[in-house]
Amino acid sequence: MKISISVLSLALMACSGADGNTDSTSDSGQSTDSGQSTDSGQSTDSGQNTDSGETPDAVQLTINELLGKAADDGSDWIEIHNASDSAVDLSGMGLSDSMDDKAEVWSFPEGTSLSAGGFLLIWADEGDDSDGELHTDFKISKDGETLWLLDSSDNTVDTVTAPEMAEGVSYARSSDGAGEWALDETPTPGASNN
Repeated sequence: MKISISVLSLALMACSGADGNTDSTSDSGQSTDSGQSTDSGQSTDSGQNTDSGETPDAVQLTINELLGKAADDGSDWIEIHNASDSAVDLSGMGLSDSMDDKAEVWSFPEGTSLSAGGFLLIWADEGDDSDGELHTDFKISKDGETLWLLDSSDNTVDTVTAPEMAEGVSYARSSDGAGEWALDETPTPGASNN
């Protein structure tokens, strides 16, 4: 069952190139709207980067779903979706729950990529990556907060402000990579929301 919620007005800072866009478009005006896939998406391919260090398909990356209060003592998580038709190198890109201090940006390890149409699950549990999975150095507040997906130059690729979430209820896009956000009582970590 999905309960529709209007997206709250975002208060974004213009520091370090964060442009404050809330419509998931880049400075080039390209939209993140796309199709769907159920590929798990994580690989260690190096992907492609431009000479500027920015990921060419970064505009096709979106925060697709998140969970801030896992049931049964589980971990919070964030799902990233690659709506492009090619793999994207995530090396040096990051996630943050605070734009006040750039030191608080968690970075994807070197060699992390996301396959075309894929989904990548990142545990937001202050854990380490020694188990071969990705773990941010922050947790998601069950009371709601803003999350940012950043390119390798710390420019905002996508952002979402999540509302308060009940235990085991995620906040997800109604359509992968696009669409309205809603609370979802049937989370789909690492898979399509459609």
